[in-house]
Amino acid sequence: MIGLTEDLPGWRLVLEQVGVPFRVIATDEAVGMDAFAVLAVTSPVKGERRRRILDYVRAGGSVFVEADIAEQLLGVKVRRIYIKYLSSYDDKMFSFLSPCDLDQWCTVASGAEYVSDQRGRKTVAVLSVGKGTAVVLPSGLTAALMDFKIRRRNFPSSYGKRFPSERVSRVSKGAVRYLIERALMHLYWCRGLPFVHLWYFPDGGKSLFSFRVDTDFSRREDVETLYRVCRKHGIRATWFVETKTQAEWIPLYRGMENQEIGYHCYRHRVFSDVRSNQEDIRRGLAVLKKAGMVPAGYAAPYGEWHPVLGRAIQAEGFTYSSEFGVAYDTFPFFPHLGESFSTVLQVPIHPVSVGRLGRTAHNEEEMVAYYRHLVAQRMAVHKPLCVYHHPSHGRFAVFDRLFQEIREQRVSCMSLGEYADWWRRRSRIAWDARIEKGQLVFDSFCKDSSFWLRACLPEGEVLLNPITRKVDLRSWESDLLEISNKYVYNPELLRKHSWHMLMDDALHHYRKRRQ
Repeated sequence: MIGLTEDLPGWRLVLEQVGVPFRVIATDEAVGMDAFAVLAVTSPVKGERRRRILDYVRAGGSVFVEADIAEQLLGVKVRRIYIKYLSSYDDKMFSFLSPCDLDQWCTVASGAEYVSDQRGRKTVAVLSVGKGTAVVLPSGLTAALMDFKIRRRNFPSSYGKRFPSERVSRVSKGAVRYLIERALMHLYWCRGLPFVHLWYFPDGGKSLFSFRVDTDFSRREDVETLYRVCRKHGIRATWFVETKTQAEWIPLYRGMENQEIGYHCYRHRVFSDVRSNQEDIRRGLAVLKKAGMVPAGYAAPYGEWHPVLGRAIQAEGFTYSSEFGVAYDTFPFFPHLGESFSTVLQVPIHPVSVGRLGRTAHNEEEMVAYYRHLVAQRMAVHKPLCVYHHPSHGRFAVFDRLFQEIREQRVSCMSLGEYADWWRRRSRIAWDARIEKGQLVFDSFCKDSSFWLRACLPEGEVLLNPITRKVDLRSWESDLLEISNKYVYNPELLRKHSWHMLMDDALHHYRKRRQ
């Protein structure tokens, strides 16, 4: 169990995403070593409460804290720096797959030893406090999960003439989650405890594949061709339908077998107020409803998202949405709308499409190689592989070969809606764990065998097992091992802004004004 001093949105979001049990510590509550594996000091503490927390860590406890709070709690010397991005693929404790973009001023511990920023300055400290341990992260890291600004970013590729780029979430929220998860894991290990959390995929799968299709401005024959490719390989795609230009042949989607139909838009744009967004949504949904379809999922034009749009899609009854303008390359979560969490689950995807690859001079063979590399990478580090396509971009042979690769690698396949439904059930699981006589004992009300737990042991072994009432760790199968990241990139080069990116942004804004 993780104890929080205050229930802040960013902390709740990331802990629920990781899947660890936590609760807020009452102001006058004793802080026992047996009650809490880790304390997350999320707000300033004073007086008797501060003394209890210090006694806890000095006696051998583990504390998780951002630098501004560490200054007040532990007397840590700090400095203020501007962090464009964090990178540490060469760190054993904290290794990223891509830069962790922040673009903000942060306070960091002066004696930090881990995780470099764009200038090579270390930003994460691991401190001994008495017999215990404190991990000190940059200030504002969890609050950055509430950031909804969009920036064009490059994505790594060993193919083509230059990096593909896309307009995505300014903050790399998947990398923030990963950093916090690794810090938690280290703090559990410092106490000699296994780090146990809800696994990210059904039935203990090592990854998951979903295929999203945005149909805006597509011709009927292109939609039919892509549908045949999906049917050939048994892929249940999620089709987000643009209804204005396709109104005459919308019934085609209802006739698709074993496919999921979602809603994209009527006009291909996102509006700045709730009412205009709702009017557009209702107009397009009326077209789908007339054809006998009531979608549960939504995907915004251009991948854009902000709380105003979030309130509109929540009011219209969608259960999930998918926008890389709020997050990409990470696990699902419920975004915060400013006053409360949304009831609409966000299901992130990988934002680089064949359209983007084509603009950066990737030929079809190189596109296939790009996606094959992505499959291998996601399988190695156990992250979902959710890719998307516009039928109007063609390149159907690329997906014919990608789907073949997915089937050959035996990657589990689900529609976005199926994964969203499973994740919503995951978010409702109540559980806790303790060790009794060498056995890990679970207090859980879950009887669904598709939900598993991952235990990362201090010795480095990684195990998976379904949730059970009691289990001897020695009986778990060690069939899921952490694989170190072998993809070496140059973060400085990857984050260098080019004139190509400026031209792409100019073209993006021109197209938006015309729609």
